[in-house]
Amino acid sequence: MIPTPEEILLKLTSFDRQNYDDASKISDTTPALEYVADLLDSQGIKVKFQEYERRGKDDLGNDVVKPRKNLVANVHDREGLPAVCFEGHIDTVPFGDYKGNPLGEEREGRIYGRGVVDMSGSLSGMIYAALQARGIHQPTTNVQLVITSDEEAYKFEGIKRFLQDNPISDLAVCGEPTSMAIKDRFKGALYYILNVKGRSGHGSRQHEGENAIAKGLPILNALIRLYEAVPEIVNPVFASDDEYSKRSSMNIGIIRAGTKVNTIPDSMKIEFEMRLVYPAEKYHRLIAEALAPYQDIMDEPHIVFAENPVVPDISASNPFYDKLHRLSDKRIVSLGFSEANFLNNAGIPTVEWGVGDNSMSHTDEEYVGKKDLMGYITRLLELVR
Repeated sequence: MIPTPEEILLKLTSFDRQNYDDASKISDTTPALEYVADLLDSQGIKVKFQEYERRGKDDLGNDVVKPRKNLVANVHDREGLPAVCFEGHIDTVPFGDYKGNPLGEEREGRIYGRGVVDMSGSLSGMIYAALQARGIHQPTTNVQLVITSDEEAYKFEGIKRFLQDNPISDLAVCGEPTSMAIKDRFKGALYYILNVKGRSGHGSRQHEGENAIAKGLPILNALIRLYEAVPEIVNPVFASDDEYSKRSSMNIGIIRAGTKVNTIPDSMKIEFEMRLVYPAEKYHRLIAEALAPYQDIMDEPHIVFAENPVVPDISASNPFYDKLHRLSDKRIVSLGFSEANFLNNAGIPTVEWGVGDNSMSHTDEEYVGKKDLMGYITRLLELVR
């Protein structure tokens, strides 16, 4: 017997799937993926795992390698049929200060837990819709389900591994939470790490050291000036009901320096990111101009990633054009950055469309309403029938 959508969501949420930039801390997603694989296999759906390695460093700078997996399932694979890909990630952000039980609970018609909004709710709906689609005797659509393991870490290794096999679909639906509005334009993103060089020494002998914090203050001030200017970079292509959707943005997120109050810090690390409404090259130039006066006191900037904004081409010739327009009349801009950007850049027309309110993502309490989940599944099945 197929479990209910609520049962699938509660089961998924019961697995510890926490992800971190520090690869030594990540939880293993394999048990959750194997649960999904067993469920799909019980209904005769072909499942394969894509294996890859998550490489990184721990907080001490040591190399870390962890084996990881994606799940790829073909519900139907018939020649000549249009293809749609249901895509989502199974990992979650860390539990942090989550209120209640991060491993899931049901209260008053809602399901709570870490990652329920981002994005186990949509993922559960996709799994259930795939199971139901398997029972269609004369399918009109090839349905593929793709579940990745590394979206909540900045290198996006899961979706990159999936794309190594050069998949082809007429449409992909990425289940990021959108309150079932369609996100059809995607901002780009970039992430920089700067390191200011100093020289260590005892705090009582200021003249013998070079305090990286003091040296780095002009750099930080230059970044703050950039921080104030970046929102004025506007592209009307990204305009929506949200005034800020058409604007670029910047966040200076991490500053690290020093080990003890009486030790002169020999380095200061500054990490910042931007959300882009024009190709990344425009922002690289602005950053280079802002940092040009300080090249002699800092290392070469490390660009962790830089991805251009994208507007997918889903024209009337696309076999899902009409059905997609029936999913939702509301079109909005993705202010964040997700696996949808990678799919679009790989030539797979992709929208974000999911259950749950994105404003609850990564917060101290996430929930998805059971009625909303059922409505999401109903529309997914309308898309593939």
